[in-house]
Amino acid sequence: MHTTRFALALLVWEFLVHGSWAFRSPEEPSVITGGLADPSLNVTAFLESAAAKGPQGQVAGMLALNLEQGVASTTSNSSFTTEEDGTLKLVVKHSRVNQGEIATPSKVPVQWTLEIETTYRFRSEADGRWRLNVTGLKLLPFDEGLEMYKASGAAEACDQEAPIVDQAVCERTKLYKWFTSQWSQFKKSEYRSNPAHKLSRVLYGMYGSRATYYAIKAGGRGAWEKILYAFVTIPAVEIDFFEFASNSEDPDEVEIAMSSHEVFSGTYGALDLASFTGLDFKAKNGAEFQKDAWASQRKLAERFARSGINFGAMSAKGRDDDILNDDQVRGGTAKYILKFASPCTESETDKLGDPTVACKAEHGRVHWK
Repeated sequence: MHTTRFALALLVWEFLVHGSWAFRSPEEPSVITGGLADPSLNVTAFLESAAAKGPQGQVAGMLALNLEQGVASTTSNSSFTTEEDGTLKLVVKHSRVNQGEIATPSKVPVQWTLEIETTYRFRSEADGRWRLNVTGLKLLPFDEGLEMYKASGAAEACDQEAPIVDQAVCERTKLYKWFTSQWSQFKKSEYRSNPAHKLSRVLYGMYGSRATYYAIKAGGRGAWEKILYAFVTIPAVEIDFFEFASNSEDPDEVEIAMSSHEVFSGTYGALDLASFTGLDFKAKNGAEFQKDAWASQRKLAERFARSGINFGAMSAKGRDDDILNDDQVRGGTAKYILKFASPCTESETDKLGDPTVACKAEHGRVHWK
């Protein structure tokens, strides 16, 4: 996302919403409330002001804009202010909770979830790092993963294992053995056509592909076990902040970390977050992460799912302060991460009824429901 592309995105957003090319000066942010068109003006003003602070700000502003423009039809109110310490604060209110699934071809089976009110606060921390603190923003799995985990009996078979890394290794072995015995069922069109069976649709394009299957298997013993386990144990999380680092003036190359915490309350469609209580998915999902091996593992994984592994890198980088402060662990790259927040502009469906199959290339990645 070079400066020209940033400017173009901003102009297109302004034109689509307001039918004009007139901007307010970023040096004069204001609070606007009321009226159907007004809320988006504040999202634009937040982006303009954040971008004026450098490449990290451009990425932070675009991240907020990409998410909010996908749900603009539900936006009822907003405010944008600059606080005394220079923090840029954007508050957006929606008429309902919004969920958007990341496209199946991207191989990231999660859903962005924007609550009735979302808040974005962009500032420079005391250590000089740039952060976008957020509230009301979640990343939720599909309940198919939880169904697979429970049906496999992995938890019961491995509940005596310790420490948690040993428990995770035991569980993934048990899960994979069970999964292979059930694959004939999961690959059926009738099964995959269920909108909730996102994991099966993603796995069909990977495990069901002879070339991809053997390429990943060549990655070493347990390679497929780890991929399946990572998909199945995706935790339900609320995002605390995104952190941005850059050694370049090119926003494309900004590195992003995402810090989050597990949530266990709330119902989103058929997904009851209370069902995740006591499963320790967040800890198990990252139990085998090894900082020293991360670079080589990432390089291998990028051959099959470059955008997906960048999303994973963003999450891995923000796991804890130890990893967040380690310069050897590289987070997600902005030019890929921003795609995962951009609304899909295509509505084509495949024979299974999947509405996300055309969400690739320049069409965005998030299908908002």
